[in-house]
Amino acid sequence: MASAGAKPDSKKRDEPAQDSVSVRIPKRTAERVVKRLPDSGFVTIDDYISYVLGEVLNDLEGGTPSAPASGATSFTREEQEAVEQKLRELGYL
Repeated sequence: MASAGAKPDSKKRDEPAQDSVSVRIPKRTAERVVKRLPDSGFVTIDDYISYVLGEVLNDLEGGTPSAPASGATSFTREEQEAVEQKLRELGYL
């Protein structure tokens, strides 16, 4: 997955995950994510998609939100709600 040139945000990690795999997504989807990065607080496409996918899987599996990745800071309840609202608006939740 490609990284985007968004402004860094101290709440999100900006280094690649140590245990990760590459996933191919349509270019149009990546472009849509890049447009949302500046307002999302995420630094890279990887971070954004990883979070969204994790939340969708948690919803499907009836689990609880996953713990932040190594090097990441926990979200406050307000931040969590804001991200979830954005994901609902995008149709992911």
